[in-house]
Amino acid sequence: MDAIELYPYQKLAKTGLGGVMVAHLNVPALDASGTPSSLSKDIVGLLKNELGFGGLVFTDALNMQGVAAKYAPGMVDLEAVKAGNEVLVFSQNVHLAKEKILAAINDGSLNAADIEKSVRKILMAKNWFGLSQKKYVEPNKINKDLNTIQDEVLNRRLFAEATTLLVNKDKTLPIRDLSSKKIACITAGVEEGSVFPNTLKKYTQVVHFSYSKNREEEIIAALSDYDYVIFGLYTSNANPWKSYRISEEVKRFIRRVSLQNKLIIDLFGNPYGLIDFPEARRAEALLVSYQNHWDAESIGAQIIFGALGAKGHLPLSAGEPFEPGFGLNTEAIGRMGFALPEEVDMDATKLAEIDNIVEDAIRQRATPGAQVLVARHGKVIYNKVFGTQDYSDKHPVGFEDLYDIASITKIAVSVPLLMKLVEEGKINLDKTLGDYLSITKGTNKEDMVLREILAHKAGLQPWIPFYTRTLEAGKYKKGYYSTSRDFNFPNVVNEGLYSSRYIRDTVIQVVLDSKLRDTRDYKYSDLGYYLFMELIEQVEGRPIDELIHEFLYAPMGAFSLTYEPTKIFPIEQIVPTEDDKVFRKAMVRGYVHDQGSALIGGVAGHAGLFGNANDLAKLMQMYMQKGEYAGIRYFDSVTVNEFIRCQYCDEKNRRGIGFDKPQLGGAGPTCGCVSDKSFGHSGFTGTLAWADPEEEIVYIFLSNRVYPDAANQKLLSLSTRTKIQEVIYEAINTEHSSTKLLGLNP
Repeated sequence: MDAIELYPYQKLAKTGLGGVMVAHLNVPALDASGTPSSLSKDIVGLLKNELGFGGLVFTDALNMQGVAAKYAPGMVDLEAVKAGNEVLVFSQNVHLAKEKILAAINDGSLNAADIEKSVRKILMAKNWFGLSQKKYVEPNKINKDLNTIQDEVLNRRLFAEATTLLVNKDKTLPIRDLSSKKIACITAGVEEGSVFPNTLKKYTQVVHFSYSKNREEEIIAALSDYDYVIFGLYTSNANPWKSYRISEEVKRFIRRVSLQNKLIIDLFGNPYGLIDFPEARRAEALLVSYQNHWDAESIGAQIIFGALGAKGHLPLSAGEPFEPGFGLNTEAIGRMGFALPEEVDMDATKLAEIDNIVEDAIRQRATPGAQVLVARHGKVIYNKVFGTQDYSDKHPVGFEDLYDIASITKIAVSVPLLMKLVEEGKINLDKTLGDYLSITKGTNKEDMVLREILAHKAGLQPWIPFYTRTLEAGKYKKGYYSTSRDFNFPNVVNEGLYSSRYIRDTVIQVVLDSKLRDTRDYKYSDLGYYLFMELIEQVEGRPIDELIHEFLYAPMGAFSLTYEPTKIFPIEQIVPTEDDKVFRKAMVRGYVHDQGSALIGGVAGHAGLFGNANDLAKLMQMYMQKGEYAGIRYFDSVTVNEFIRCQYCDEKNRRGIGFDKPQLGGAGPTCGCVSDKSFGHSGFTGTLAWADPEEEIVYIFLSNRVYPDAANQKLLSLSTRTKIQEVIYEAINTEHSSTKLLGLNP
């Protein structure tokens, strides 16, 4: 009793708690007379005297049969006052109650001083609430007034502390290996939520089914080759009289699924529901999240994938072996989580200004739509989609839509693969192309130092429009393209357009033959990355798209990051870029926008990657965590530190090794308000990925500003990306708001 039922009251009684309602219960351990607890001097006295509670004591409703059946109207009110209650709720007869109480005072069975003390407490409470001054309630603000940010932060913390892991066979949770695991989610029960399956999908590829009896055979057949099936089971929160039991129909279905799949179950309901639910014990992992609530859903999903650890304990017996106090613990493994801004000392109201900036950009047709994500301390705190894919109402942007991220490909593909080669001792950044790439021998590229190329100070031309060499008078030259794919024309340039098998050799030769600039000062160039692709594939003996998927994206659960997305995703999920009138002579959708990358089939070291904001954020978080993510170390921290360091600041070159850095003065890729330790990259299509280790902030902006015309420069002229970054830094609360909100010491 003391350790569980009374424990919250012991802790809260002396913290300024304003009121406690005493229910109509029979608690023999506290009062053996059978008197309802609300009318028991022993129980109310325990609250006020032994536990030291000084606030108002409320009865439960006095018209409820738990007391009304035993005591006549008026008498039940008198007994409640005698027990020590100060506020009587739902009296059946107020006039009669007043007569009974007054008579008891007159005959001495009730002390008038006690009544006066209670009245004084009630008046003080009314004054504390400001009821002595006449105030009018604004109906449109009621929801906001009753649900403050303090309440939301506390509610999430309570769920995070309470969610209880009861079964964890072979340490199933947290799920670590995402490379090879196929995972499905089934939601079932009453008032199913959507936050649970949607949050699961942010960690890896998860197929979601909503259970209904007439779909059983269809679902079971679809699950045949899945490694894990995660059940989200819901019961109603509508009122305490709603059943907490899982239906026999759902339990039978779970038994059937367990015959072929490993199960993970999360119960969004009363743990008493486990008593007659033996199927739950068959699961590889069983979580109790206690309530059908979106915060419980979010926390449960984060525990399953290790963004949070499980640390709750059962407050009651849910049947053997689930006794009071039982709960298994897991540790967080460093995956990105999801939180409210105030949980990481950010101001949600300030962050909401991002909405206006993006909506203004769309209104001025700087871009049809966008995905914007902000994370701090490893928690995503702002993740929104805006507008449409193409200015039409038919295709609103979705969270899982893929954008062409353009030159961010450099730090998402080429740079990590080069980092890997450096750590494996296969290349040295201070050696030359000629040391590794025989095709550069005898050219002006032979003596180029890898580090200088990556810092854009090797004297390379910024760009070569390779495709113009394949055109004559606006038409395709013979031998370069075909409208059908075959052995001689295997490279997909765009839908219905294929380039020559040997076009890549031609492009590389053009790069090798290109003249150098007269100076070696900073000048951004794509050309080095064509040669880096050659170098990487020659050393590793495999294509870069296969290498990066296997090495980084699959184990991170970043499955949207991919080249040639039409091979995997439906075209409707891929955001279009340009209506190309010159080169491809068609709308570009599902194929890379960059002409050079397109010419060689869409896989290149400088451009060609597609993805969504959520998965790109994982990559940036890994860099910010010095090469580690979700318990896997991809790079040594000293390697990451070297690559993200400004290499030639003394020469007024801001660049790191492949990474962009904040401007050293004047205009640049950032708002100028980020730390000099920050790093990232932008993309021609209207994208930006930036991380700041000093503030632990990741910022992703994805758009298709080139739709329908790449000449559209409004995203730049409006400074949309940098204005958003300014708002992010202005939203930082340096006074540790999360601890202040909860009344805790920082």
